[in-house]
Amino acid sequence: QRIAGGGEAAGGEAARGTEVEGGGEVRPDLLLILVDTLRADHLGCYGYEVRPTTPTLDSLAAGGACFEHAYAQWTRTAPSHATIFSGLYPHDHALLANGSVLSREPRLLAEALRDAGYQTVGFVSNPFIGRRYGFDRGFQVYVETADFSLAGAPPAAWLRRLPLVRFWDRRRDQEPVSKMAVQWLERHPAGGEWGGKKEGHEWQKPVALVVQWVDPHMPYLPPRRWRNAFAGNYSGDLRGTRAQIDAINAGTLTVDVADIDHMVALYDAEIRNTDEGIRQVLDAWRRNRGARPTLVAMTADHGENMAEHEEWFRHPPEVYESAAHIPWILSGQARLGSIPPGVRVREPVAHLSFAATLLDLLGIEARLGRGGESVAPLVAETAVVRALGDGAPSPERFAIIEAAHGSERSVALVSGDRWKLRRSVTPQGTEETLWNLDADPGERSPSAAPAIKHRLAVQLDAWFATQDSAATALLLQSQPLPADRLDEGTIRALRALGYL
Repeated sequence: QRIAGGGEAAGGEAARGTEVEGGGEVRPDLLLILVDTLRADHLGCYGYEVRPTTPTLDSLAAGGACFEHAYAQWTRTAPSHATIFSGLYPHDHALLANGSVLSREPRLLAEALRDAGYQTVGFVSNPFIGRRYGFDRGFQVYVETADFSLAGAPPAAWLRRLPLVRFWDRRRDQEPVSKMAVQWLERHPAGGEWGGKKEGHEWQKPVALVVQWVDPHMPYLPPRRWRNAFAGNYSGDLRGTRAQIDAINAGTLTVDVADIDHMVALYDAEIRNTDEGIRQVLDAWRRNRGARPTLVAMTADHGENMAEHEEWFRHPPEVYESAAHIPWILSGQARLGSIPPGVRVREPVAHLSFAATLLDLLGIEARLGRGGESVAPLVAETAVVRALGDGAPSPERFAIIEAAHGSERSVALVSGDRWKLRRSVTPQGTEETLWNLDADPGERSPSAAPAIKHRLAVQLDAWFATQDSAATALLLQSQPLPADRLDEGTIRALRALGYL
């Protein structure tokens, strides 16, 4: 296929697409897969061998590009998604707690896609990225599976709100978000009508579909099929409930090695159930839109602690690998051709660049946050290096992670040569800690390497110098941030999901 030159799409965004016979232009569709609470090292394509958690995502990664060292900029759902969609650091978009409303100022990925002529559709499971918090901006259809407001949803979405239907879905290993996305695709095949209307030829526009799963988030209550497969030999009392996890963290419930292994198995079972839902959506996509070029992108908002760093089966804002190291996979068709298969990008990247990368690959000349730069060139460079011989990532390339836990502020810099420097500010002062991630991926033993520590500290100082000083002030002051906010609608949604 030959790539055509740029043109003006709806809303004034310049966009380029794939030229086909007859001179027409077909811009790639976008399928964006988002998963809540999915740490990278529990995917097969990231080296996990304990259980077969992700056969679908492993296949997707094998057929495209996998970023081995990708990071969330903040390890909470709403702040992380705000960075994914805006290309801004958390200290810039200033949404630092779940339940906060996203500012109207940052332009979001869906807005850029809509203005470039895409039909934008989202199905999301986590209420903290719902429309009441501003995350629906730019979407023409936005369905929250845990909400009671389902405007624009397929008819089955209304049924899936009923408790009995929810229970039956779980018995059949079907998640509402998977079912709704599949049914939407069945009703909107390529070449079919958009919403039953032909006026304006809406159906000819490319589609950007975002589907967000929440299953790996605690409580760990996987369907029986995967619970039996992954955790069927346990004879203890842990069931993976929120109350038990809270009691473990409070020190009122004691656990042993078998209990911890069981909880990890339940987490893995939730991941496998999510992977099965992703398979269903991908299969529906191939059946209904497989004739069109499609870019598939996948990431997670953050990871999860598995009895690490004094945290048990949860993810407070912190910079550790267990919570901040996330998967990032690209596959399918971009504006300049297919993503080359089997590419393993070793340079550190972060969510700051996620939206810019997708827009670049789709040929949309739109800029979002001032910090996010496309990392699409890394995919091509890695493919070339692989063909010519192995090459080491540059130590000058780095990723930044921000966190605030209680009165502690932390910023971490992860370098291309796999060192991490954490700078923490507490009421007692400032402390810097260095880890060698190749030798100590669990960050259990700080490293004493003065020259490397100095090099990363200079890099971190230089990064601070490029940022807005008023915005980064919150990273240098040891005052508590606002707690997560729960309004009545969010409380109802969280109860429906089993959080509360």
